[in-house]
Amino acid sequence: MAVDASPFATGAGDAVREREGLTVRETSPASLAVRVEPGWLVTAEGVRAELREEAILPIRPGGARSHRNQQYVLRGTAEAGPAGWNGDDLRGSGGAPYQRMVPGSLVVRDRERGELCIEGEDYIGDSYWGTIKARAGGKLAEGTPLSLDYEAYLCRYDAVVLAEDGSVRIVEGSTEPQEQRELLLPDPPRAADGIVLAHVFTGWGREAITSGRIALEGASAGAEVTGVYRDMTPRTYEVEVTAVDAGRLTAVIAAGGEDYGPVLRGGEQVWRMAAPATIDRGEELPLLLVTAYGRTADWGLGLRPGPDTMPGDRFIVRAEPRMIYNLALPGGSDPVGAIPIRGFDRLRRTLGKLATGEPVLIALFGESTTRWGHWPYALRDGLEKLGSSRVMTVNAAVGGENSIRGSGRLEAEVLSRRPDLVIVEYMINDATLGRPNESEQAMRGIVRRIAATGADCLIATHNGMNPLFSANGSARSFRSYHELYERIADEEGCAFAGGYALFEKLEHFGRCFLTELKGNMINHPYGNVDPRWGDFDEAVANAILRGFAEALRRDSAQEPLD
Repeated sequence: MAVDASPFATGAGDAVREREGLTVRETSPASLAVRVEPGWLVTAEGVRAELREEAILPIRPGGARSHRNQQYVLRGTAEAGPAGWNGDDLRGSGGAPYQRMVPGSLVVRDRERGELCIEGEDYIGDSYWGTIKARAGGKLAEGTPLSLDYEAYLCRYDAVVLAEDGSVRIVEGSTEPQEQRELLLPDPPRAADGIVLAHVFTGWGREAITSGRIALEGASAGAEVTGVYRDMTPRTYEVEVTAVDAGRLTAVIAAGGEDYGPVLRGGEQVWRMAAPATIDRGEELPLLLVTAYGRTADWGLGLRPGPDTMPGDRFIVRAEPRMIYNLALPGGSDPVGAIPIRGFDRLRRTLGKLATGEPVLIALFGESTTRWGHWPYALRDGLEKLGSSRVMTVNAAVGGENSIRGSGRLEAEVLSRRPDLVIVEYMINDATLGRPNESEQAMRGIVRRIAATGADCLIATHNGMNPLFSANGSARSFRSYHELYERIADEEGCAFAGGYALFEKLEHFGRCFLTELKGNMINHPYGNVDPRWGDFDEAVANAILRGFAEALRRDSAQEPLD
């Protein structure tokens, strides 16, 4: 069987033509094993494989890696814990500690390993982000060399593989990235033969494999849980309706589960209550978790109360992590096809030059995923292969910038270069800012000023964010901005490439979204040391290339514009 080299490829098997059963599920009770239901499939080549009886396959725990005498120079200050992310990139000795420390494992000493430093007095730590800062007013100052001992949780993907003879096996993945100073966010393994039925994610201290069950208790008639739970630890949400008035409903939410961040403890169920929230009847109430950082995190779930909900009604939602990602569906897997591409026929100037072999200049205008990501250059190289044009880029993106701030640089740093095409990508920082009306005004101003020069414009959306980092980092927030920018592109006559549509569906392609945030586990889908690490940027570049190739084909065939 040929190995698929496309982004998010599993590395084995042909497209599945027919399938019945073969679903991979958790055991009952959940354990460090999975069960594969009996069933059969037929590949596109006509090969039939059948599993006649249910199979139980053990999964090895993710475990942890010990670090001893890691050399670290203290960076940043904090008043109280947890310290939060401090912007470090390189990991390991001479760099920052690895993220996802095992709570209670950190020991900090001076460089000579003689004097023990005390958390909360000398330094402030953060087990989730792998951060150690000087305590404001303490005896340690920024720049102090330290020696660190700690353990870091590992995570791993395993593949459940069906062989042609009907046997099933686990192909275990690696816990290590190829570049050893990147974060410990590995990719699934690539099986050499057979059909990959599912990826199983394990690690970060989890002691059982769960399939993402959501239970609703104490519900009034018609109530339902909405959304997709995206956290990797079990949580319980308790909702109490406090008022119902004139078609509006007010409720308070208490949420519990593992408390990310503290370095001295772990495993306890910590409960916090969010501020009361009011919604219209029939709307979705986001289930918010108040974190140790003092802000809310939205891990994707919502509650839509029933029409007969009354004051005093209580709801309990129990959420388990989704750690099993079933694959091998009929029709195959096309992650690039999950990215909407619209309006490429509008890029007349760029298409004309590509068709005639003239040089093309593309300006890239946006934030860090454009400034440091791999996708702009994969796109540039791919466009050159479409024809005989020399394609050049001018990357005018600035990390941390949003469209409101970036608007002021447009003429001086972009339009002055007289580009043929400007790709605008600001969704990530605009969504995090959380001021949609101002962002819409800024984006419309940007694309209209581009159009006034005669240049083409393509609006792109990219990846999402870890909601623990920002109260506006939820999938719910990012989806609204993705839709906003698609609407702006349509109304302003721009092309559109919606990479976020793939990011929010990564579980359909066997991935937990957190492991695709390779650079910082916040919002960078590429490595810090090796920006080519990670499949997401490649998929986005391939989707844009597909849009150009299809538009050029239509022009060549003189087909009607879309």
